[in-house]
Amino acid sequence: MKIKHTFTLLAILTVLLASCKKSANNTPPVKKLKYLIQTTAVRGSTTSVVYCTYDDKKRLSTVKSGASTTTYTYVGNNLVSVESVTPPTGYRKTTDLTYSNDGTLSSTHDVIFRNG
Repeated sequence: MKIKHTFTLLAILTVLLASCKKSANNTPPVKKLKYLIQTTAVRGSTTSVVYCTYDDKKRLSTVKSGASTTTYTYVGNNLVSVESVTPPTGYRKTTDLTYSNDGTLSSTHDVIFRNG
C-alpha cells in the first residue's frame, strides 16, 4: 500500500513539473504597441477633439485640432520640420531642425506667417 501511494505521489509530481517547464523557444511574448489616435477634452460646454496620424514607421505624422493642422516631416530617423497651419486666421509656423554629424540636434529655425 505504501509503495502504491509513493508511485501515485511521484506520478503527480512528474506531471506538475512537466507542466511547469519553460518552452524551448524562451521568446518573450510580443506586446502590441498602442498609438493615440484621438483625444476628446470637455471644458464646460466646449468639447474639442484632437486627431493623430502616423507614418509607415509609426512616427507621429499629423495632429489635427479643429481647423489647425500640425505636420511632422522626417528624413531618415530625424525630425526635420514641424509646420502648424490654422487656415481661417492665416497663421502658419514652420520650425526647421538641423543635426550635427553625430546625430544630435544642432539648431532650430522658426518662421511665423500671419495673414499670408
